[in-house]
Amino acid sequence: MSRSKLKAAGYIRVSDESQVEGLSLDAQRREIIRNCERQGYELSRIYADEGVSAYTDRVEARPQFTQLLEDAERGIYDVVIVHTIDRWARPDFCAVADARASWKSQRGFFSITENIDYTTPFGKLVLTYIGALVSSSAPSWGCM
Repeated sequence: MSRSKLKAAGYIRVSDESQVEGLSLDAQRREIIRNCERQGYELSRIYADEGVSAYTDRVEARPQFTQLLEDAERGIYDVVIVHTIDRWARPDFCAVADARASWKSQRGFFSITENIDYTTPFGKLVLTYIGALVSSSAPSWGCM
């Protein structure tokens, strides 16, 4: 399949008001749109969860995230794009499990900030490493 023909879905999220500046939903949305234009992707939809923490392994706590995963299973898009990996998930087990579910359903996964395609062998290694770093730092942030 030609890269220019890929359908993309974006996922954006903010946990609370402290993230509105810089990581606002609008800022994340703009970056995903720009990335799709640069990559030649057709942006199908942007899923947005506002005021929802990624520090949970309960997927149902994030309704738009849940919808995105369901749509992946239905084959609605070819690649998921996030502004940064921590918008997707924080704890390493959650990020890795979600990305692996995306791979199983033959969907790509790309983070703009890290500039890594997480469906490649190198990307899978980096995802695991980033997840471990974030997970080990989370207790000091008081989030786990």
